[in-house]
Amino acid sequence: KEKQNISTSLKQQQNNLKNMIPVELKTKVANININTILSQHLSVNINYSGYNLRQKNGNASLPDSLRLNDTLFLKQRISQLNISPSYYIAKGNKLHYINGTLSLQSLKDKNPTTAARSNSNNLSASAGYTLSLIKKSISFSLNYLFSRYKQEANSYNSNGVTLGTSAQLLKNKNLNIQGNIGYYSNKFSNISTQKNLSYSANVSYNAKRH
Repeated sequence: KEKQNISTSLKQQQNNLKNMIPVELKTKVANININTILSQHLSVNINYSGYNLRQKNGNASLPDSLRLNDTLFLKQRISQLNISPSYYIAKGNKLHYINGTLSLQSLKDKNPTTAARSNSNNLSASAGYTLSLIKKSISFSLNYLFSRYKQEANSYNSNGVTLGTSAQLLKNKNLNIQGNIGYYSNKFSNISTQKNLSYSANVSYNAKRH
């Protein structure tokens, strides 16, 4: 049976309540979160946040010579959307877990003086699969990562794949071993693509005393 939880919030902050500081900042934040359980094994979480940031001259008693020009003020709108589905199923000694995330972010600068270097659109996505062998206390994981950052003059793209494993060994499962290896391809604007290889390994032992 499908279950759904929805929560929302709306906030406003202002830092010049007594009209004493020279520059006033007003921030509005709206958020909505929807968590849907579609079945026993499948769920989706959706979250949206919107921000409105606006500055203006504050203290009205200041002389014109000390008041700032409108081109210096922060006037931005930021939108963020995250979608995260997940699925798992257990069969015998095996647990399969699949998850993904899609994130979109947009920044719109309403100040024409700074808009060219501030406006941006970002996209990031990930997908992962984990296989756990429950009785053997061993798991394997495969993950894919993608991100894109774009401004009017610059852009950045990144792709990556990681493979990992972990295990609990010995009779009392007190020897822990973890390891992963990753391959990444990064490109910034017109610069040639950079490729990186990363790896790590960790071993820990928990000595039990009676």
